Amino acid sequence: MNTPILESKIKAPTAYARYLRRAAVSVKLKQLYQSPLTLIHSGAGYGKTSLLSHVLQDEKKLYSWYTAQEEDDDIQPFLLYLMASIERVLPGVDSDFREKRTLLHYPKPSDLQGWVTSFIEALSPIDEEFVIVIDDYHTIDHVFSINFFMEKVIALLPDTVHIVLCSRQKPRWSNLLKLRSSGQLVEISSDDLQFKADEIRYFYEDTYRLQLTDDTIADIYRVTEGWAIAVQLIGSYLAGSGESHFSFPDLPTDELFQFLAQEVVGKRSSEEQHMLYRLSLMESFDLQAIDHFYGEKGKRLLKELMYAHMFVHQIGASHYRFHALFHQFLQDTFQTEMPESWLQQHQQLAEYYADHNNVIQAMNHYRIVNNQQQMAEQVSEFGPQLIARGQFDYLEDLLHQIPATLKDIHYPLYHLEGEVHRYKAYYEKAKSAYLECAERSGEKKDIYTEAKCMIGIASIYIDTIQPLYAEPYLDSALRLAGSVSDFDPAMIEEWKCLRIENLVNLGQAEEAEHLMQRFNMRIEDLPAHNTDVRLHLRRGRLQEARATVLSKKQQTAALPEMFREGTILASFISSMLGQAEEALTLAERGVEHGRDEKSIYIEAVGYVRKGHAHLISPVRELDEAHSCYRKSIELLTLYDLNRAKAEPLMGLATVLAMQGLTEQSAEAYDAAIRETEKVQDNWLSAYLLVGRGHVRCHQNRTEEAIHDFREALESFIRCGDRFGEFVTRYYLQAQHFKQSGTFNINELEKLTDLFLTESFDFLFKQHSLFGPVDPAQALPFWYEAAKKLTQEKRQKVYKRLGLAEEIRPPSYTLHVRLLGAFHVTRGQTTIHEKEWRREKAKELFALFVLNRNRYLNKQEIYDELWPEVGPEQAERDFKVTYNAMLKAIEPEREARRESYFIERKGLLYRIRPETRIQIDTEQWQAEIEESSEIKDPRLQLRYLKKGISYYQGELFGERVPDSKLIRREQELFHQSYLEVMERIAQLYTRLQDYNKVIYWAEKILAEDLTWEEAYRLLMFAYYQKKNRRRAMELYSSCERILREELGVPPMETTENMYDLIRL
Repeated sequence: MNTPILESKIKAPTAYARYLRRAAVSVKLKQLYQSPLTLIHSGAGYGKTSLLSHVLQDEKKLYSWYTAQEEDDDIQPFLLYLMASIERVLPGVDSDFREKRTLLHYPKPSDLQGWVTSFIEALSPIDEEFVIVIDDYHTIDHVFSINFFMEKVIALLPDTVHIVLCSRQKPRWSNLLKLRSSGQLVEISSDDLQFKADEIRYFYEDTYRLQLTDDTIADIYRVTEGWAIAVQLIGSYLAGSGESHFSFPDLPTDELFQFLAQEVVGKRSSEEQHMLYRLSLMESFDLQAIDHFYGEKGKRLLKELMYAHMFVHQIGASHYRFHALFHQFLQDTFQTEMPESWLQQHQQLAEYYADHNNVIQAMNHYRIVNNQQQMAEQVSEFGPQLIARGQFDYLEDLLHQIPATLKDIHYPLYHLEGEVHRYKAYYEKAKSAYLECAERSGEKKDIYTEAKCMIGIASIYIDTIQPLYAEPYLDSALRLAGSVSDFDPAMIEEWKCLRIENLVNLGQAEEAEHLMQRFNMRIEDLPAHNTDVRLHLRRGRLQEARATVLSKKQQTAALPEMFREGTILASFISSMLGQAEEALTLAERGVEHGRDEKSIYIEAVGYVRKGHAHLISPVRELDEAHSCYRKSIELLTLYDLNRAKAEPLMGLATVLAMQGLTEQSAEAYDAAIRETEKVQDNWLSAYLLVGRGHVRCHQNRTEEAIHDFREALESFIRCGDRFGEFVTRYYLQAQHFKQSGTFNINELEKLTDLFLTESFDFLFKQHSLFGPVDPAQALPFWYEAAKKLTQEKRQKVYKRLGLAEEIRPPSYTLHVRLLGAFHVTRGQTTIHEKEWRREKAKELFALFVLNRNRYLNKQEIYDELWPEVGPEQAERDFKVTYNAMLKAIEPEREARRESYFIERKGLLYRIRPETRIQIDTEQWQAEIEESSEIKDPRLQLRYLKKGISYYQGELFGERVPDSKLIRREQELFHQSYLEVMERIAQLYTRLQDYNKVIYWAEKILAEDLTWEEAYRLLMFAYYQKKNRRRAMELYSSCERILREELGVPPMETTENMYDLIRL
């Protein structure tokens, strides 16, 4: 009797026109013709069948198709349908096999081996590529005889025959590892089948004509995780609704959830279903949780679920999570169909997580069961842990859900509330909460909590730099702690550190060190809040402060530290030391840290320190500094933090003074001093007095200026700040010398001793926060002052400052701009055209500048500048030109005295290495070279863009110089300019900021139409912006211009880029 064959089971699925052909997975699947076996395994709804059917139809090669079903779970129906599917494509192939097989109900291994032999013999005559597909293999995978048959067949297949299995789980065959290692297995998993974000976009464009934003595509990818059936469902919904924005709550999930209920969950055992529902209440789960609730049996079930592709993803060694949509389905179904069990499980999970100190998860489940009493107890117990982790927003949300009646009972919750508000810089709210808690703890005789509240209030004043107000609360806390014999000693030590820190804030650093001795503490015992760093700083030990803070700058503090935050504190120290780039990098990190922590205070201080960095930049960036100080003041005003405005007002006053706005500068200094005097911060007040003294000097209010300097000096001596003392002594002596031309020898000796015993000479070598506007201003003072010292001291001073006894230095730095219009300033005074007297003087100076690191022979100079004239005429022209140049750059130089800037040795000339000259070409090169050492693309961009800002045009302007060397340098700098712009565009490509890629690539082409890399960058950028037409137009332009201008075709890399876009 012949068994009827269902035709639908041996026919391949019909291909549909709108199927998206996905290149990556299709290419991988096409390797099936090189391997005997291909496995396509994933959970339901990933598009296994659609992918395979379309690839096979595209290939136009022979294949058979058998869709297995649960009723085929015996060797007889399996072989019957398998051979029927082959016979349908290759008539007659089954005739010999049909005669040889005798199908038994319970075949022995020897019978199965015989059928394997017969099956292989039937396939042997096939002499063209042939694929045998068995779809839904998971429905029969549990049958031993079928698996035995398949394993043996795979090992013996003819070279032209290939088997493809589609299954929801991978067969447990013993030979899979051997096949994989020998390259005889092609494996397509759910990772390959998941839609990527771009594939979702193309699918929606081709199938539904949907044009969606990048954010919408990203949201869809996040929710679906590339699951094909979900991607299709959302596309169908959006196309039908006319919506262009995706919102998961609005999505009609009934169809999808019904599919999951029937095809996925419904086919698992009741035990597995129960486990799935319970696990769905956790965001993720681990083996420890499974062991707690289910024991070893649970681990075995998890292994089965993983093996069956049940939408469970492993994350890490022992953690797991569900697919987002599957997770949502399980949660919704559990809550709807088993509400009591759902609530009980949340309670059990809350208790489980609480027992395991997982505060966040415990609280999440307590909130769901709405047990406010338990929440209050748990927040009281675990709240300090949340504070320590910096999870302020989360804790604040929990506290809001606890009613006041329960807070009154669990009054330490008010202390937690105060901590949250303080760390978020809501200081009035924080103080109110601390006082509420202190009152209730006082009523309960709870000294421990009351003392903590006192420390909380003190910390508010420490955070906001109001040390005078912090003092009584610190004393009260320490007194309360001392009244209890068993008070936590570690906490007392921490509070003692705060007491020391507060003295530092009061400008009493020396007194702070005395208190340390009374407490039997060393500076190494003060790392908390960077007190050790700030103590070094306020004693004038800048290098020690910098070394200490940088040694721990990589250690991110768990809690916000306000103005004491490590990176912004390090930035301030770097600005004092004149290290502009380091100061800027650290300040920018501080601003970002403030934003990340949602701390306006830290962000505002970060902007102040950023302003300092711009202020001391080699080319002072006054506009940028002004903007940063204003931004800081704006933030502090907005959040009523006026007491912290002293430092940004100081920076603003400095900028205004440099811009010549002395009245406004003086007003800003006065406002800053009023703020510091309110809280008796004598240290910062002293620096403000120094700044105001400078302004008063410019206003010719000399007596008032000297009074400010002397008052500052007294404060620095009381504070024990040797750096502040040195700075102020220098300005007092410099002002005295300026007025009288003489020196107070006793005071000069004190100043010199500080200079020679400390490392403060940076003040006179580079811009720094409290140094002279032009560091070279100090050189004439020290040149003359050293003559009043002993020979030993004089030589040491000259050596430190690069001075020579026979050469009197000028009081200015030369600032040279060669890129663009030639421009030189003596300090802030421009050297005008008439001062150069002749063009050749400028060209001669440029020649020296561009060859700064070597001597130029006089004959070499003749050849460069006067190549057409004889030696005698060249000599005369050189002498006149050389003297004109010296007169322009050193107008005050006495006749016959050696030049400070130009060194002469016989016939050799060069710029002296130790002279103070800033040259834009050197600054350009320094920024570019520095960028090459950096890996962070954003930091690289900062250096490159700063470097490129120096390029204001062709070297030496539009004028074509006579010097061949200068013309050659023109070409080199222009080439470098193009290369730097190319690097910038490439970095923006890495950062996927394609608008900026286009901007910079177009700037390149505006300079050089034949720069091929610019076309490649533009093509790629427009391709990524989904504008293929423009990308292909750019290729055509590139091809035409290269052919017309250079007579060459595009490079292979350009052709490859075009192929990528075109395909």
